[in-house]
Order: sequence, then C-alpha cells, then structure tokens
Amino acid sequence: MNNYLICSDKSWNAKLADDLNIIFKKEAEFSLLTDRQDFDYYATRLKPKKIFYPHWNYIIPKEIYENYECVIFHTGDHRGGSPIQHLIIRGDHIATVRAMKAEKEVDSGNIYLEKVVALSGNIEEIFMRINEKIKQIIIDIIKHDLKPEIPNTLHTVLKRRKPHESDIKMLENLDKVYDYIRMLDSDNYPRAYLETDKLRFEFSNATRKVGKVEAIVKIMEK
Repeated sequence: MNNYLICSDKSWNAKLADDLNIIFKKEAEFSLLTDRQDFDYYATRLKPKKIFYPHWNYIIPKEIYENYECVIFHTGDHRGGSPIQHLIIRGDHIATVRAMKAEKEVDSGNIYLEKVVALSGNIEEIFMRINEKIKQIIIDIIKHDLKPEIPNTLHTVLKRRKPHESDIKMLENLDKVYDYIRMLDSDNYPRAYLETDKLRFEFSNATRKVGKVEAIVKIMEK
C-alpha cells in the first residue's frame, strides 16, 4: 500500500485525508500533517510516495522537494499570495485550481491537472469549493498516475495583501464593498473594516441587496 501525506493547517482541509481514505479504502493511505515541525516524524514513519500541499503558507525546503514528489495547489492565473482576493478585486467570477510540481520558485512547476471553480459566496465557501476540486485532482493524479507534463505559463507575481488593504473607506460602489467583505470573511484574514479616531468597525456575513449591502458589524475600541 502506498502512503501519501497531506500538509495543511486550514480548517477546510481537515477532513481531506479521511475522505480520501474512504474513497481509496485499502489501495492507499493518507495522513494529515498540520504542523511543519512534525514533518521528519511523518516522513520517516510513512515514507510517502507523494506529498500534497492543499494550502500551505510556508516555503517548502529544498531537501524536501528534491527528495519527495511534492504537489502544491494554486488557484488563479498569477503566482504569489492572496490569489482569491486578487481575482475577486479584478472582477473574476471563476478561477482555475492547478496542481503543480513543487520547485524552487514559488508556483513555477509544471502542472499535473487543473479544474475550474466558482468564486461566488464568502471566502470560506470558496475554499470549501476549492477543497472539493483539490480532492478530485488528487484522486485523478493517483488513479491515473498523472505526471507534471503541462507547461506552467504563470509569470505575473502578485504580493500577499497587507492588513491595511482591508480598509474599505476608499471604495466607491456597493459591489466593491460587498466583494471586500465576503473575500475577507474568515478568521484567517484581516476582515474588511472602517476606523474612526477611537473605534474600529469590522464587517462579516455580507448580503448584496438592491441598493444596499447588509452585514454584521463588530465594533471595538482601538
């Protein structure tokens, strides 16, 4: 039986290994690693055939990607951080989820497989949708023994968004306000906000309605 390691500390990936174990039954075994400090233990014990990185915010060390087949996942048509937010700000409604071979340069390796995902809903809903696409891709890679043969054409590199970029005071229309709130509506991101001299207003659970945006507001002293 082949062992596979899934590296992610995100809540939407928590059941991925369990789901894959059910699908593959006795054909393969999947383990979930949530803390990079535990890698040596998992690698020594499992000797994984492949390591999958659904959402991993850390650089994969050279000694890992040179000694193991490491598959990273990236959504969008550029390299770098905050891909979903950049796409939504640009006005995109769909995106491509790609499985790539890990290389020295971020998001630069050849592609195993790609699938399209919708960008509607809040960021947690989008990530759950992406997680399903990732699960399908992993299944296809293993069942069909796919190789990273598709050339990677992602050249533009965008930087990870900074917390101050969640400020919505400069937005000029309701659609943008709605998009900012929904794309940051997670504990993993600094939520959309407004500030006065002494107070901070954070927004979540946005709903777009005719002529307005409704949302939950948390008000805190600065």
